[in-house]
Amino acid sequence: MNYPTKIQSGLAGPASLLTRLYSDFPMVRSTHNFVSAGSTNLQPIYGCPVKATTKVVAGKWKVAIVWHLSFGSRRFAEIRDLLPGVSEKVLTAQLRQLQKDGVLRRIVTPTVPPRVDYELTEPGWELIPIMQSMCDWGQKHLGILPTLPRKVPLSA
Repeated sequence: MNYPTKIQSGLAGPASLLTRLYSDFPMVRSTHNFVSAGSTNLQPIYGCPVKATTKVVAGKWKVAIVWHLSFGSRRFAEIRDLLPGVSEKVLTAQLRQLQKDGVLRRIVTPTVPPRVDYELTEPGWELIPIMQSMCDWGQKHLGILPTLPRKVPLSA
């Protein structure tokens, strides 16, 4: 698929998210041209919302990135240091995907050198209780102890 420049530049919006999530379902691809990144000209979605949500956080490092950002905004190097073994290329790609999906935002402060911070958006914060419940379930039913337990209560 060939998308307009606004979609490719990483602007988050329902149209870009749904198009990426359902690109493997030919029956739900839009035949319309996008007017803006927030356009909702997609055909009805006939997929499963659980599968779509899972696709948003699917990726070796995405869950850990979202979890670390739940403790506050972080710079790229801080995130990289919290994830031993991640390459800068992969981290950059996964941060861009999460930004495109509306889970996090990239904040650029115009200084020399530019300061770039990442923080969760409102939809990103909504994933945290779900992730906490999944952690609790895994601990209870699978006997796996959390490696990054919640240090502070959720207050977003």
